[in-house]
Amino acid sequence: MGEGGRPEYDLLVKEYETNTTIDGKEICLGALSRATDPELIKEFLEFLFSPKVSGQDVHTGGSGLAANPKGRYLMWDFIKANWNRIEEKLGANKVLLQRFLRLSLIKYADKEVEKDITKFFSDKDQEGYDRALVIAADTIKSNASYREREEKAILEWLIQRGYV
Repeated sequence: MGEGGRPEYDLLVKEYETNTTIDGKEICLGALSRATDPELIKEFLEFLFSPKVSGQDVHTGGSGLAANPKGRYLMWDFIKANWNRIEEKLGANKVLLQRFLRLSLIKYADKEVEKDITKFFSDKDQEGYDRALVIAADTIKSNASYREREEKAILEWLIQRGYV
């Protein structure tokens, strides 16, 4: 899906909706999460939290979007704008909610995003998913520190070898 567009997206959604296997559905969600078109990413987020996707599968899409540089920031915006909807879909089972949050938030490497996440959840009842937020905050800070420390050397290495 990373190279595909609307036709491939629609085909994967149809496959998800008609597939009867757990693995098949997970593969479809993983592929859909690799979309690079912002409109398809937004549509996928809507699909992910629709009744068509079971709560136990939402983390697969969240994890995929977290690994997608074009998707992770759109996903964070979606989480903030749709928190009540997310809590409604996943909140009855805190394991599902904490898994979604942990897997969706750990790929950032920006201290400002970590501050935004902390601020957003500061007035929320974090019971049942508080540990996921701690893990995400620690991981983001570590990723950001690594990026700040090594970015210049890695870029020079890539340039020397003709990758950039």
